[in-house]
Amino acid sequence: MKVPSTPPKKMSLKDALRFLLKSHYLGEDFPPLITTEKFAGFCVKNFDSLVPDKTLLERTTLYGLFSAPRTTNSRRVMALPHPSSQLALSLIIAENRGEVRKTIRTSKITLYNVSPEKSAERVFVGLDFEQRTKKEAEILARYPIIMKADVQNFFHTIYTHSLPWAVLGKNYVKDTREGRDKVEKNKLEQHWASQIDRAIQRGNSRETFGIPVGPDISRIIAEILLSGIHKNSSFAKCLDGHKAYRLVDDFFVGFDDEITARRCQDSLRQALWEYNLYLNDIKTQIIHSSVIFDGGWKYEIERFQLSYKSSDRQRDAVQRLLEITLAHCEAQRDSRPVIFFCRRLLTLNIVPANFLFIRNCMLRVGRDFTICLRFVADFVVMYRADLLDAESFEAFKGWTQLLFAMHAKRGHDFEVTWTLIICGVLGLRVSKAFLSVDEPIESPVVLAILGLLSKKGLLDEKWDDWKINPPPTGSLANGRSWLPYYEAVLRDWTNDPQIKKEIRADALFSKLLDEKVTFLDDSNFSEYIPRLPITTVSAHLKSNTKDRLITRTKTFSGRKISEHYT
Repeated sequence: MKVPSTPPKKMSLKDALRFLLKSHYLGEDFPPLITTEKFAGFCVKNFDSLVPDKTLLERTTLYGLFSAPRTTNSRRVMALPHPSSQLALSLIIAENRGEVRKTIRTSKITLYNVSPEKSAERVFVGLDFEQRTKKEAEILARYPIIMKADVQNFFHTIYTHSLPWAVLGKNYVKDTREGRDKVEKNKLEQHWASQIDRAIQRGNSRETFGIPVGPDISRIIAEILLSGIHKNSSFAKCLDGHKAYRLVDDFFVGFDDEITARRCQDSLRQALWEYNLYLNDIKTQIIHSSVIFDGGWKYEIERFQLSYKSSDRQRDAVQRLLEITLAHCEAQRDSRPVIFFCRRLLTLNIVPANFLFIRNCMLRVGRDFTICLRFVADFVVMYRADLLDAESFEAFKGWTQLLFAMHAKRGHDFEVTWTLIICGVLGLRVSKAFLSVDEPIESPVVLAILGLLSKKGLLDEKWDDWKINPPPTGSLANGRSWLPYYEAVLRDWTNDPQIKKEIRADALFSKLLDEKVTFLDDSNFSEYIPRLPITTVSAHLKSNTKDRLITRTKTFSGRKISEHYT
């Protein structure tokens, strides 16, 4: 007799809040040493004494900015939300997660999985990339014509007031707000969709256009909005009976003929207009299924033979794979192939004689394709003991100095951050001259990493010499630099009385300070150490395969690599 499985326990409100703050808070491009784990734990521990949603929604803040490269030759600006605003938003979603789940599920073609996943500490599973592969295969097998559509500047142009439109209907919301029925107006204002609208505005200096780019919680908000697009009767009729999927704002729909596909495209365009959204005409197209393919580069890079016992054969194979990878990057005008190449090197059982060669390959791709700097950081953590000789010190010193010269003055936060992290792991000292900067640093993430370096004795100047001056007006505690200012007080980086006074006077930050809650994890950083004499290769290189594999499990990138790179 088959024993029935025990149904999973229902996710509690406290668990939902903790998961939203821990796993849905940060964008995937942020380095994993920025963490909200302790903040999430603090909020659950103090759940009964947390200020109510209404009080949190009265506070206006700004989110920090973090510039990161795309896999194509462009950049995007990620958001580091203020903890007060993110707490308010997370509370609303946690309290109404059932209704949020129901709303998102009305979009039948979305690939955003709203099932809870306690094992991964997520309120919603999130984007399902495996389903994308399966759905795409089904669509291409069934239909000769494909409509691909993309919303232009989607996250930046979302009108927050349109969230209640998507859930309750645009006409109802507008008529209620313009009407005289106070009871109905109050009911609308108390609805969870209206509360999310207010929370987003409060976290973005009361702006009604745009939502933070990066955090997974922003994808939840986007899904709520896009559910309204699918309720458009004309667009819904066009989709009826057709296989399709939507990955956030990217639509992929199959048709038997081009005329029907164009009608659907027009219906989608008009449905988006109702929400002040527009199609990206460059990325929106109607094409034959026969021209949709990825060129086979993923398979070629992943299956290429690299595991040789002979050092010569392994080195030749890695060199050949690098050349193939670079050719694919050039042909695709995209750096995704080199990401797959880096992953191969990080899992490779390196023949000791090839270690310096592999190191140089990582340095090359990290310099030329800066989106790969996170993999260089992983490599440095895994093989730190092999990189303590003077030759490696000089190699990394010159490499990091070149990267700073290329990116520090251009506002390239991702590149400067990961390069500073590598300095921290290896114990390389940093100065203003070394970074090629002569002005205060504005990036909150870079400032935070500099603070960590200062406590390790790796910063020549005092941290106060690097920081941007506090704003003459407005709240310092509510501004874009909340992270480094808070950590500077917590970790005693600063002697600035204004920073200390405002952070300690803030209602939320003062409680966080009392419990020593940090948003940073510098456990992989080294203290400053003198360089070892030049050796051919450090003794650790002679370790056996078993030791090398154990070392390889201790990587820096704790957060999952962004799925959109796959």
